[in-house]
Amino acid sequence: TEEIIKHRLQTKYFSKEVDEGDIVKLDCDRVTLAIIKRESPKARAQPCEKNGKHKITMYVYMEREVGDRRPFGQSRGADWVIKNSTPSDSGVYLCVLHRVMGLKSTLRVVTLAVKPRWYTRANRETRAQTLWCNSLALGYVYDDLSQRWEHNGIVWKDYGITTPAAVNELLIRHLNKSQDGEWKCIVTQKELNFKWTTNWIKLQVKDGPTFLTYLMEDPLPSKLFKHFKNEQYVLAFLIGTLVLTVLIVALGTFIYIK
Repeated sequence: TEEIIKHRLQTKYFSKEVDEGDIVKLDCDRVTLAIIKRESPKARAQPCEKNGKHKITMYVYMEREVGDRRPFGQSRGADWVIKNSTPSDSGVYLCVLHRVMGLKSTLRVVTLAVKPRWYTRANRETRAQTLWCNSLALGYVYDDLSQRWEHNGIVWKDYGITTPAAVNELLIRHLNKSQDGEWKCIVTQKELNFKWTTNWIKLQVKDGPTFLTYLMEDPLPSKLFKHFKNEQYVLAFLIGTLVLTVLIVALGTFIYIK
């Protein structure tokens, strides 16, 4: 069985690119599952139940690895269905065989990249921005992987053959307007002729920070100023407050003198 699993992992790859809102079904390897079922009739494609009626010798479910390093998600069976896909669903999904003795085998690797309808990240010029590739799990299964970032369809950074763990995040130290747009992280295995897209980001680069944007975005003053539509409204509010303060002081002074 292990040889069959290894062979199928090296002869087929699965990379899905969908639009935001699409229904996505991530399938496990039915051929391998059938072989496992034949060799181990008590195997089930669902999470192990401690108090089940029958002893489960192995079980299968989908795991998801995400870029922000949260714990794996799990489906209720060997397949994973996403009814309303969002950019946050992008990443690497593994169909994993778990044995009771604690051993694991990856049956299938599926990458999902959801094309955003609108911006998924927003930042200002001159500031730093980190983009996650979500490619870590590919390094658990495949060797000699190459990774690159594409910006609006053009290669922006090519790492060559590398370890996904070493380049899972891209740090742009000083943003500029030319970096606005779509970013895609692509991983390839040249010998096997495999190509996966593991993340799809739409980055908005706004004008550089000013005192007014600081008031709107800094945690403390933003409690008041974040409700304003843009900097012009903040400026109008500040001018109005200043004028009102001057008038009140002038009126108070006039009444006091009189």
